[in-house]
Amino acid sequence: MGLLDLFDGVVTFDDVGVAKPRPDLFLQAARCLALPAPRCLAFEDSPQGIEAGRRAGMTVVDVAHVLSVALPVATGLAGYPR
Repeated sequence: MGLLDLFDGVVTFDDVGVAKPRPDLFLQAARCLALPAPRCLAFEDSPQGIEAGRRAGMTVVDVAHVLSVALPVATGLAGYPR
């Protein structure tokens, strides 16, 4: 899809070694962007991720509802034409 080019960096579990809801992943992402965590906006689709973003001091946007509506339509699973 070429989405990786849209991001300045990617941080994964492998980079921090601990899972959400610990904030380490979000804090590492902020460091990679050279921004303080409170200046970052986190988009999350799980309760653990939302909690991790809040613990990091970020504003968090819950996208679970958006994904539950958009993904079936995008993949044709909802009976809509692609």
